[in-house]
Amino acid sequence: MSNWSVYIQGSGASWDVDGTVPRANADLEINDTSTQTEVQLADGSTAILIPEVTYKYQPITFIWMCDDGTIKAKIRRYIEDNEYIKIVTHVGAEIYYGYFTNLSTKWFVGMEDKYDLMATFRRLVV
Repeated sequence: MSNWSVYIQGSGASWDVDGTVPRANADLEINDTSTQTEVQLADGSTAILIPEVTYKYQPITFIWMCDDGTIKAKIRRYIEDNEYIKIVTHVGAEIYYGYFTNLSTKWFVGMEDKYDLMATFRRLVV
């Protein structure tokens, strides 16, 4: 299984290596949304307003299955410490910047502490 590199923003613009996480176990839905606004003018016609930031990223939901608690602890720490994260995927060209904002855990009682995890990552425009 491929791993993804994780970095935490250090002082200034530097990024500190924080190890890796295994590639997510489920397909990722990656959506971008335009920030254009349609406005009705006084004469009844419409105009499109395009702000300086022309799009925003929608959150990504990562799913990891049968985690032994390692990924769970790492994501929980990112949330509790409000860490600004950079994730570099196994492809290398896909880089995500943002914050983990939610972690849902399903604990398989009796399976030696195995968890299915669902984590929400709020992407930022960089």
